Amino acid sequence: MVLHIAYPIIFLVIVLGLLAVVGVSNIVIDVPLILLASYFSYYIASSLMKIRRVKYYELKGEIAIALDDINKGKVGLVKVHGEIWKARALEDISKGNDVIIEGREGLILVIKKSLN
Repeated sequence: MVLHIAYPIIFLVIVLGLLAVVGVSNIVIDVPLILLASYFSYYIASSLMKIRRVKYYELKGEIAIALDDINKGKVGLVKVHGEIWKARALEDISKGNDVIIEGREGLILVIKKSLN
C-alpha cells in the first residue's frame, strides 16, 4: 500500500524538477499538469500492484510444468501461472511433466506427479 502513495509523489517530484529546469512556471499550466501526472502515475502503480497479487496459499492443487529433472527430495524449477518457482519433489519427476502442487514450505513449493 505504501507504493500507492510513493509512486505519485516520486512522479510529482520528477515533473516539478523538470518544470524548474525548463523554466516553465505558469500556474495555469503547472497545476493541471501536476494533477494529470498524479492521476496517471497512481493509475499505473495500482494496475501494476493488481497484476502481482499472487496468493501463495491458493497454489495448492494447481498444475505446474517441471522445468528440470527433479529427483525425490531434491529441489528443481517449475512454472506455474507464468512464474518460475523452486520446488521440492515428493517423487522422481522428469522435465516437461505436469505436476500438482501439494503445498509450500517458505518460498519452495512441494510437488508430486500429475495423474495425467
